[in-house]
Amino acid sequence: MAHRFRQQPIIILGMHRAGTTLLARLLSRLGVFLGSGLEGNHEATYFLNLNNILLERSHANWDEPLPMRQFLFNEELLEMQVRCLKADLESFNARRYLGWWRTLRFRSLQNVDFPWGWKDPRNVFTLPIWLRVFPAAKLVYIFRNGVDVARSLVVREQKYLEWQRARLARVSARGSMDVRLKRFGFRGSRRCLSLHGAFSLWEDYVAQGERLLESLPNDRVRIRYEQLLLEPKHHLDRLARFCGIHSPDWNGLRNTIQQVSLDRANAFNQSEELRDFYCSVANTKWMKQLGYSNLIEPATGATLFESALNDSSPSKRSPHSFSLADG
Repeated sequence: MAHRFRQQPIIILGMHRAGTTLLARLLSRLGVFLGSGLEGNHEATYFLNLNNILLERSHANWDEPLPMRQFLFNEELLEMQVRCLKADLESFNARRYLGWWRTLRFRSLQNVDFPWGWKDPRNVFTLPIWLRVFPAAKLVYIFRNGVDVARSLVVREQKYLEWQRARLARVSARGSMDVRLKRFGFRGSRRCLSLHGAFSLWEDYVAQGERLLESLPNDRVRIRYEQLLLEPKHHLDRLARFCGIHSPDWNGLRNTIQQVSLDRANAFNQSEELRDFYCSVANTKWMKQLGYSNLIEPATGATLFESALNDSSPSKRSPHSFSLADG
């Protein structure tokens, strides 16, 4: 199958709320095509739908992904899914990813001759299937402090819950209970309504992602979210070379970076509740292995990221002062 595609894809993966959307937007600015039909989180609807199907077949979900690992151990089931994916990618259905103009020009995804790929955090669990379709795919993996990820997930799910409450308050008594439950019942992530639940989900994704990267021969780039914020130019240069981009749009990249706040790095230190939660999980396995176990300096209470900013040159203290135009 690999020889049928002129250009193997770049697969973006990492935990939800760990910077995958920022990374995808930056890669798009660099010149990587990530799909013509993108939804709000810069994800191609075509590959989102395929990943939806893969997770549904294994009775997994984005916030309960572990059943997918059991599915991957069954060689017969795995091969059935791979055959279906190959058939769909080679069919006219791929126009949903390419768009009409590129479909008319290249006829199929197999003929594409420019850097392309897709972003979906769930790639962390579906990647073994995709690598049977694209054995030489390049991987871009991003990771972030688990406490900040957990906080972001909880905030998002709480907002969604409030929206659902307001919507339910306007529901008419007419209609069956079945219809009301399907249309207005809770459909968010119960697991991510608490910090402990959201943090445990981060652990599931990180454990799977790190184990995969350790065992795979594929070319890959690992990016720490906090370092991407601190030194974007360095990481963007690296990504451009990795993706085979020769003439990046540095002006567009500068505009994208300027919209990102450095406060997002180790943001837990802005809240006493989150600092307490951080202290309770700082010495867990993946916080230690990823270098997040000693972020708070006892003497000052500041995070090491904040100390790095204070010790750095003035050009690194504001996202607005990064010089990307000279890349």
